[in-house]
Amino acid sequence: MKKLCTILILLCTFGCSAVFAQTTTQVNGVVKDEKDLPIPGVSILISGTKIGTTSNTDGTFTISAPANATLLFSFLGYKTKEVPVAGKTTLNVTLSESASNLNDVVVIGYGSVKRKNLNFATSEVTSKSIEDRPVTNFQQALQGRAAGVQVSQPSGKPGTGLTLRVRGYGSLNGSNDPLYVIDGVQTLSNDGINPNDIENITILKDASATAIYGANGANGVVLITTKSGTANKPQISVDAYYGSQNISKKLDVLNAKDFAVLINEERTNVGQQPFITDVNNLPFNTNWQNEIYRSGVQQNYQLSASGGSDKYKYYLSAGWNGENGTLAPAGFGRYSIRFNQSANLLPKLKVGSNFTISRINSVDVPDNARVNNGGVVLSALTTPPNIPVRNADGTYPPNPYQALENPVAITQGIDSKSFTNKVLGNVFAEYELPLNLKLRSTFGVEANDGRDDYFVDPFLTGQGRAQKGFASAKSNNELIWQNENILSYNQTFNKVHSIDAIAGVTFRESNYTGTSLSGKNFANSAIKTVNGASEKLDASSNNSSWAYLSYLARVIYTYNDKYTVTGSIRADGSSRFGANQRYGYFPAASIGWRISQESFLKDVSWLNQLKLRYGYGSNGNSAGIGDFSYLARYGVGYNYPIDNKTQPGTITTSIANEDLKWEVNTQSNLGFDLSIFNNRVNFTADAYIRKTTDALVNRPLPSQTGYGSITQNVGSLQNRGIELALNTVNLARKNFNWETDVVFSLNRNKVTNILGQSILSGGVGDNGSATITEAGKPVSSFYGYISDGVDAQTGNINYRDLNGDGKITDADRTIIGNPNPKFQAGINNRLSGYGFDLSFLFDGVYGNQVYNATRIETEGMSGPKNASTAVLNRWEKPGDITDIPRAAFGDPDKNSTRNSTRFIESGSFIKLRDVTFGYDLTKAIKTNNILKSARIYVSGRNLFTITNYKGYDPEVSKNGGDPFQQGIDYGTYPQVRTLVFGINAKF
Repeated sequence: MKKLCTILILLCTFGCSAVFAQTTTQVNGVVKDEKDLPIPGVSILISGTKIGTTSNTDGTFTISAPANATLLFSFLGYKTKEVPVAGKTTLNVTLSESASNLNDVVVIGYGSVKRKNLNFATSEVTSKSIEDRPVTNFQQALQGRAAGVQVSQPSGKPGTGLTLRVRGYGSLNGSNDPLYVIDGVQTLSNDGINPNDIENITILKDASATAIYGANGANGVVLITTKSGTANKPQISVDAYYGSQNISKKLDVLNAKDFAVLINEERTNVGQQPFITDVNNLPFNTNWQNEIYRSGVQQNYQLSASGGSDKYKYYLSAGWNGENGTLAPAGFGRYSIRFNQSANLLPKLKVGSNFTISRINSVDVPDNARVNNGGVVLSALTTPPNIPVRNADGTYPPNPYQALENPVAITQGIDSKSFTNKVLGNVFAEYELPLNLKLRSTFGVEANDGRDDYFVDPFLTGQGRAQKGFASAKSNNELIWQNENILSYNQTFNKVHSIDAIAGVTFRESNYTGTSLSGKNFANSAIKTVNGASEKLDASSNNSSWAYLSYLARVIYTYNDKYTVTGSIRADGSSRFGANQRYGYFPAASIGWRISQESFLKDVSWLNQLKLRYGYGSNGNSAGIGDFSYLARYGVGYNYPIDNKTQPGTITTSIANEDLKWEVNTQSNLGFDLSIFNNRVNFTADAYIRKTTDALVNRPLPSQTGYGSITQNVGSLQNRGIELALNTVNLARKNFNWETDVVFSLNRNKVTNILGQSILSGGVGDNGSATITEAGKPVSSFYGYISDGVDAQTGNINYRDLNGDGKITDADRTIIGNPNPKFQAGINNRLSGYGFDLSFLFDGVYGNQVYNATRIETEGMSGPKNASTAVLNRWEKPGDITDIPRAAFGDPDKNSTRNSTRFIESGSFIKLRDVTFGYDLTKAIKTNNILKSARIYVSGRNLFTITNYKGYDPEVSKNGGDPFQQGIDYGTYPQVRTLVFGINAKF
């Protein structure tokens, strides 16, 4: 063996010596960029070896290489270049900028533009940020990665959509959701999109960018481009992951004995007899959180194929994503199929299509509600622990002191399922005309078919037994079609003048139908549909429609790649407004100055880009106000008897307003872009002022009119903010790379006019409204009483008497908190080398508050319900110093459950949002003509949260994205911690 090893070593030594025994030449030279500036730190390798050097600070280099060798010149931000030595002793090399930097193309509305000529405020996320880690929906890929874009997950329930806001809230009554455009098709929802099919996401943030979408772009535009084939051999990709989920934490509640002591004390404190006589001999000590929470499962499987030729390209995928929630039986499943194709039928004619078909199944559990409204989370926290999960006969025992369902009964006795079938796609034709003109015509469609089925078992729960079972079924169908015809022109004159122009006309129309049925009194649970009910309660149907007709135009002029001017206008007509105000006109303009191209900066070697830009424009908004709002509408069901027979009756339910018009959103944006050190440091900063005027508001009417309100353009609000984004390449070596992305944004929201009104909202239980929206204050400010602590003598909370009348009334309520953060930030690191890759993202918010209304139930101590362990520190006798008041059955003094500062908590947090560790198996396994690459990884999401919040998680909002009810936690489905294992393979 030793002889064999010696022979092998000698052979290897001889082989290497033979290679380098060839005649070598000392090569000198300089590496420069296209501006004729030296590039330091360029990697220079002899092709096929690991022998190399790097260029000096002045770009010079020296290397000894065989006369017939080839040198590889590579540097981050520049295209790798191969240069044959060919016996030369001097080589002067010029490297070109890589297209991934300033010459990279950025997708904008109805076109694209080179990054260096971009005047708009945008954020981008590429497929790399999605493919290398598991995301259920594409919004997760934006969390902490896009400045000015707040992505929050209000609930941990499977399938719950994330709330995405671009630069704050811009409407009081309309929609605040951005416009989603998928492969050119405007869509109302994006829940059917498989994230693995996405190639690129661009978010247009300022009005100079979004005005081209007119009435639909007021809240930002999210442009999604899905994958397409390339002209190469067919490639098959397999992506799969599987893992588990658990709630981040459980809340501490009383055990059976402490509960018995508490409810007895509640009653004796108000002169009533105790419920439980022997607190030391209780038959059960049920932990209801342990009974309802479980380990969930998350899994995803995707198979895709792509390829094509110079004339035909295709991309085909099929995928399934499933999630079994941590609170049974909650679940989510998405099936999707996508087929994209394009073909050059003639030298000047290109046609293609992009289509996805999806089905989403959901199983729901009721949350965000108190126990008597079926809220399972609050039931788990407040159901007495001294009762069993099931009775001997299999039924579920309710709270014996208040006849409320126990949490297991709610989850098992209620069956709530839904599905949505969706088709989204388009077909297009593009023809090149003379004079550099191009005409593109697109026909797109979005079809949604949904159904919700709800059933309450007639025997398992008290609610079911009271109604002898209940069932309802709701279905909805909507078909939206759109047609766009865009003429584009692109021409460069004398190498310094460039014009990119478009003009077009678009049509969009929707038709919607919905039906609803319900019934009660079931013989058993064998038939869960309404036809099993012996008593029908409701049968109704409705339909509606809307339509848009739009004209648009935009011109981008660039001089010498130094100065860029953009102007656009869009005219939108909508059926939602009357003839007086049917059309809205939305212009925009922007300018950009590449200062780095000026003569006084051209010789600065470390400066790649310094650009100043300014944009101003306007958008409209009509979403959220409903169809036909300008008309006097009628309500049905107001029947009356004639001759003992019921005759159909209708009444007018709203007043006509022919002057109802668009909300107008104007925005100015000042920004600059900086790239230095060969694009290793890239920094972008934007400052904006966004104003909404003619905001649509439901204005109350005097009662003598017979109507409750009328929709009018009487409101206004403002958002101001700053956004910063930094990308750095910290290390760039042959075998190791480390990049960091940092984003920071702050937004200040304020209502500037609402005609002296106050919008009260955010009701929790019997406490009334917890939020208020009024002029001079942010949207959705928390509203209630100021608590000055517990009176040591009485045990009651001292509420501040603001009007000085000597008593606590509604007049003493005031603004007590703000759910809007002062700023938000994210930092993402990506490291790769030696086959391994690691990425981790921290993000967080600071300065916002959460109204923890869950504590009203768990610290109210006013009924026979279990409570938080915090009440162990409650007031019990005169002289006790504590922040927890006395226990009092029925809360006769309205002492412990008022909406007040007592329940306002800091919502600031820092989360380890994502961490993924992967290994490239390609080099470790023997690849061949079939297997091209393989990677395995482990990924975690929401692994830990740093916060002072006392609830499950500070990232919560019981009403999702409702602008008037932000930051309220009232028994919301807890956030989950996820750990998955996955694999990516290409064949």
